[in-house]
Amino acid sequence: MTWLIEIFNSNSDKARLVTTLLAAVIAVAVVLLNQSFNSKRAKKDKLINKLEEMYSVIIKMQTLKSTMHNEIINNIEKDDQRKRLFGMYDDFETIGASAYMLSGLYFNELSDSLAKLVNEHQYLHNVFVESNTVVEYHAKSKEHIDNLTTIYLNIYSELAEIMKKHMH
Repeated sequence: MTWLIEIFNSNSDKARLVTTLLAAVIAVAVVLLNQSFNSKRAKKDKLINKLEEMYSVIIKMQTLKSTMHNEIINNIEKDDQRKRLFGMYDDFETIGASAYMLSGLYFNELSDSLAKLVNEHQYLHNVFVESNTVVEYHAKSKEHIDNLTTIYLNIYSELAEIMKKHMH
């Protein structure tokens, strides 16, 4: 410690020491602030990408739902087409799993709506399996198809709220 006092014995040397220490502290503070800002920006960018991915998944689910419903109306009485519809339902379950994963990792706010969505789709699938005619399917599914539309609208509005919350 005495060597430090000897090195910075004069006032000009002490002033240089203080200046150097102050510059070092400022440099470290700037690096830490820069790292913090970059980290926040990266987190925000990742969240925006995941929001876009979630929108895409929900749009795929909604499109597949519409396609499935139209195919059911047109082909429910054709045994060879029913197999293709079961395949479409499997595709829907795969897309739904992606939505659940994204929800669990990034958007817990959507969990309830996604659960309702999957339950309604499961109900419609069961109605399809049990129905032999278009009239029978329509009678059992009309209310639930309307519910799906409402649920999709709720999910889109929840995603918009999440986007607003995280954009600022």
